[in-house]
Amino acid sequence: MKLKNMKKVLAAVLSTTMVMGMSITTLANGEITSTGPTTGGSISAPIYSYDTTNVVVPTSYGVALNPDGLNVTVSATPSEATTSTVASKNYGIINKSSKDKLVKVGLSVTSTEARESVTFVDTAAEATGAAKGEYKIYLEVVPADATGVQVYDAAGSAGAPSTSTQPSTLAHVKMTKATSTVPMKLGENEVAFKLGKADYSLKDGASLDLEGTNTNNDVASLYEVTTLDTTAGVTGFTFDGAMNSNADWTKVTGKVEITPTYTIETTDDTVTVLDGTGAMAQMGPQVSVSSSGYITMTGFTAAENYVSATLTNENGTYDINAAEVDWDTSRFDENTGGSITGQLGTDWMDSLRGKSGTLVVTLSTGETITVELSISA
Repeated sequence: MKLKNMKKVLAAVLSTTMVMGMSITTLANGEITSTGPTTGGSISAPIYSYDTTNVVVPTSYGVALNPDGLNVTVSATPSEATTSTVASKNYGIINKSSKDKLVKVGLSVTSTEARESVTFVDTAAEATGAAKGEYKIYLEVVPADATGVQVYDAAGSAGAPSTSTQPSTLAHVKMTKATSTVPMKLGENEVAFKLGKADYSLKDGASLDLEGTNTNNDVASLYEVTTLDTTAGVTGFTFDGAMNSNADWTKVTGKVEITPTYTIETTDDTVTVLDGTGAMAQMGPQVSVSSSGYITMTGFTAAENYVSATLTNENGTYDINAAEVDWDTSRFDENTGGSITGQLGTDWMDSLRGKSGTLVVTLSTGETITVELSISA
């Protein structure tokens, strides 16, 4: 009896399976005309994407050297004055692009030949602590912190940066200085900012249509910016520094020029923002050596950390600590990275003065950074 019932159940299951199988075949092919595979040609699937680059940077600048600490008005709108030895306007940068952008700001510092000998030094302490009569200047770039930037229009009205903000207003911004700064040397310097993308929407009357003619990737003309990322898409920076107030700067007839240039790249999460800043990018390890033998190594991380350094002079290649170096490692951690500075001692300076040399820094990844030295004679 049980066996007969089992046969009935099995027959019912097989019958259902056959019906389901036939149903799937019928739905897939519409009408069964062949038991073999059929082809209906290929499907062309265009990628509707775009990358609109639209970064707004200032078109006017104002910087003055103020060794006597005079009260200098740097901006009428907003109302701001300073007694700093480097008086500077604040400058805004706005990303109206459709993608996150890395904005690299190149800063070329030049000095015309002056009647007196002017020296650019590597720290503020070197400038303020210089001997009487020494013409020493320290310059630095100071980014905005994460509290935001306020833009003032030509009429002096304050407001948040908007999609209509013009370059002419970006030398009239209010910002709070971050504690992180970047020293500037005579010659070429670079800082970078990572800025979040703006939101875009389809223009009125525009459309993407599979049956239309928009079958390529260039669809940017159909979209327009609607809102900015006011948290991460807007930032600012300024200049600061120090000078030796114990020198008669009226005798200096030359001038200092700072020339900014901007390079814009699409970026992603591989670029991080330094803590305490609104947008200043962590660019990876950077190494430089000034003509006075001052070593600056920044941007070390847990993934790309400092391991060792060698220095080459005319006698050979040596560990950097084979002769005296006055190191400052207060902002460096062997596990998380940071920055290291150091002043080459007398022996190193004597062996390199007026001669060629090379500094090679080895990272934890095994990669190296090579810097050619040019020590003042």
